[in-house]
Amino acid sequence: ASVMVVSMMVIGAGAANFDDFSDKDEIVNKEAVSVLVELGVLAGKDDGSYDPTGIITRGEMAKIICVVLNKGQDPNLGTVNSNTYTDTVGHWAAPYIEYCTNLNIVAGKGDGTFAPNDTVTASEASKMLLVALGYNAQYESMIGANWAVATNVLANKNGLYDGLTLDVSAGLTRDNAAQMMYNALDAKVVAYDYSVIPSGDSVSAIATAKETGKTLLEDKFGAVKVTGVVVRNEFGSVDGTSPLDEGVTYINVTNYAKDGSDEQDKLSDGKYYVTTDLDLLGKSVSIYVKPGNSSLTTSATVLGSAMEGENTVVTLTSGSTSKDITARLKSEDMKVAGATYVTNYTEFDEFSASNYTVNGVEIVAIDNDDDGTAEYILQNFEVFGKVTSYNTKDDGTITVSASNVVSGYGFWDSDAKTYTKSAVKMDDSADVVGFEDVEKDNYVFAQEIGGKLYVQKAESVTGELTAYKAD
Repeated sequence: ASVMVVSMMVIGAGAANFDDFSDKDEIVNKEAVSVLVELGVLAGKDDGSYDPTGIITRGEMAKIICVVLNKGQDPNLGTVNSNTYTDTVGHWAAPYIEYCTNLNIVAGKGDGTFAPNDTVTASEASKMLLVALGYNAQYESMIGANWAVATNVLANKNGLYDGLTLDVSAGLTRDNAAQMMYNALDAKVVAYDYSVIPSGDSVSAIATAKETGKTLLEDKFGAVKVTGVVVRNEFGSVDGTSPLDEGVTYINVTNYAKDGSDEQDKLSDGKYYVTTDLDLLGKSVSIYVKPGNSSLTTSATVLGSAMEGENTVVTLTSGSTSKDITARLKSEDMKVAGATYVTNYTEFDEFSASNYTVNGVEIVAIDNDDDGTAEYILQNFEVFGKVTSYNTKDDGTITVSASNVVSGYGFWDSDAKTYTKSAVKMDDSADVVGFEDVEKDNYVFAQEIGGKLYVQKAESVTGELTAYKAD
């Protein structure tokens, strides 16, 4: 489900997603590239790279704006019979260049040429994106000798350069182009109001651009950006409920009304078909969504993946009592009043002092709305111990004799200091994860999350003891 068909980005089959790019570590605007790749807007090159420093041409950018104005479809422009520019005759981008010229989106070099193969500057690209947002190039003085100044003023106003440090007169890289397009998706579309002013025997009209309330993404392509907090997914939850099915996430939406007063009320709290990781529980995320016909969020189509928002996270390790949690978080400028406490992403717990002082316990405080107060405080613990018995029958069990014991929780036998978990086949289990390489007498880390037991074999280190100190 593409937002735009960006020809200069789609070169060959290319990479399927951001993580496939061989040069992903060289990409500066990672979130922008990742989002647009997930949306189907960008792709890589045949060699598996993204080429973030590659430069875009003027002809390529002309096609981009035509596709945007045509709501994501390549317009049928036919054959150019009369070329405005001497150097566009027979050029693949000639129809797009003529289209943009007729709308005063682009102009030539002043000598009768367009230079379609020259690099496009950030100012030139911004002018095209601004027209896609509804701005009139003539009304906004984006033509003539000082077009670049007027364009850059308007581009800054609409946030097209947010997150970028660049020379607006220099060639635009693929990396920076991704960030500009990403910014444009969230910018507001405008329409013009006209005021008629009489003056003697004549009248004049003043055109004023006003925001329509819709973003470019919503207006042109019927999709919206949804922001909210992940409270449940396939791994666990922070609201005391059971985990969901694979590929489903429950999001408490924060950027749309939930009282029926907003057109996007159908995108309020609910289940969305998008995969999120365990560490996103309790955190704010953003997703791009195309609403469905019904009020059910599951009828909506999620474009791409969930992106983590501006969350503040403070992590405390063991070594203190629960009474000190508030003080320690306060020292990190994190308040806890009204926070929800959750243990191992499964259920609510009061965090007893005995639990917190055991090795292998961490406290994670999450502020997901930037108000300085934690919405969630998570107690995560894992046990370390020796596998004393297990079998691979359908009704088999795993028993871990642990050296650190959190009594009164889960499947703990506080007297025997063992952790026994019923399971189906160990090599293909819905209840046990990561046990394939574990054998009896191995030392392991074990943690129960969302009804599943996650087991990880502990690595051993062997060496020569050269010195020691008493006690």
